[in-house]
Amino acid sequence: MTRTVPGVPPVKANRLQNTEALYREALDRCQRLAAADPARRSELAAACVRLAELLVGANRPEDAEEAEALFRAALKLYQKSAKTDPAAYEPKFAAVCCSLGALLAGADRLGDAEEAERLFRRALELYRKLAAARPAAYRPDLARTCSNLGALLAKAKRSKSAENRLREALDLRRTLAAANPAAHRPGLAATCGNLANLLAETRRPKEAEALYDEALSIRRALAKTNPAANEPKLAAVCCNLGLFLLESGRERRAEPLLREALALWEKYPPYGENAEAVRGVLDGQFKGPPSGAP
Repeated sequence: MTRTVPGVPPVKANRLQNTEALYREALDRCQRLAAADPARRSELAAACVRLAELLVGANRPEDAEEAEALFRAALKLYQKSAKTDPAAYEPKFAAVCCSLGALLAGADRLGDAEEAERLFRRALELYRKLAAARPAAYRPDLARTCSNLGALLAKAKRSKSAENRLREALDLRRTLAAANPAAHRPGLAATCGNLANLLAETRRPKEAEALYDEALSIRRALAKTNPAANEPKLAAVCCNLGLFLLESGRERRAEPLLREALALWEKYPPYGENAEAVRGVLDGQFKGPPSGAP
């Protein structure tokens, strides 16, 4: 039976299914080759990662277990290869640590957060070493790992450690975005938003609002050039900033941001629950016609 991808148009879904079939064939072939010749296990690891990343990107809940198993298989293979050839395989091992860590961080099983933290910290250790030797090649990976670890620690209410990692990521991403805006402004916006959320929760409203506004400016610009990829993320910033302003008693600025978040999320079926949550806030807080920002 053909599996569907929620919210994905039929043409894109067919392309995804065709790609998945090709990746599965490649994985089968690599498994046979590696069984006959262990020296080819790096090819098998790469095939595992390609299919796992495709499954994660497809966002089908039934694929999560298989994606995790594939990442774990690649992790073991790259770990073995890195012992004999660190220069070639430590970067690949670190990348899979991050991918598996991100998958576990988004799950809700006992022990997943702790394992995700261990994986992020191992990747962070490797990327610090790699970035010291080759900054241009590995600073983006270092920044992403700091940001992911910071977000995980913030979720666990470990505010000081989370802030340290998020500020490190912010500094790195500001530098990267200044040199290459097209490549690094999306990451900068994400880190601004994550740090703003943390500062809002820890009662530092002035800096939190400035970071929300920076994230909002970047997301608006990105949404103009690629709406489908960036409008849901713009909606998230609008929502977070709107809720922050609402809690600060600044309803006139909060309301249009929350209504913008609602309008954007309503355009994308996978974000229906987000839209309903914002609608509930608006219905509970505001009566009558929408008001404008001062």
